[in-house]
Amino acid sequence: MVIFGEFKKKFYWDVSISESEVKRHWLAKATIKYKNFISKIKGGGIRPGYVPEHVWERWMQLWGTDESIKKSETNSKNRRGGHEVAAGTHMGGSISIGEYRKRLAIKKGRDPTPAELHLNVHTHGHDGKSFVDERSRIVHVSSKL
Repeated sequence: MVIFGEFKKKFYWDVSISESEVKRHWLAKATIKYKNFISKIKGGGIRPGYVPEHVWERWMQLWGTDESIKKSETNSKNRRGGHEVAAGTHMGGSISIGEYRKRLAIKKGRDPTPAELHLNVHTHGHDGKSFVDERSRIVHVSSKL
């Protein structure tokens, strides 16, 4: 693979790590980067100047097929956990779980248990009663067994 060859010219790694292992990880990262790159272009709907017109036209044909549209809808639904509408899975917002642990420790005067922490970040308003979804409730109940 030509691109990996260019990568090898500029980077080095510990000799105890095989080139095949580095290449495997590099390919995994490159796949994600390329997928995100194409997704951004597709979402924009406007041909970027660096994409040749004949390539753009072919992509538009491909993305407009029934198979492609169905696959896209299925993948979107899968990213939402199989639901039609995305539902929040926790109420942490931009505050880290570590920060919530500290806040609960102050409030309780001791370190919270994992179950207490889970309950706090998976209920609306951190009320410990109204779970954000059924899965969160099941996990909490099963953790108490």
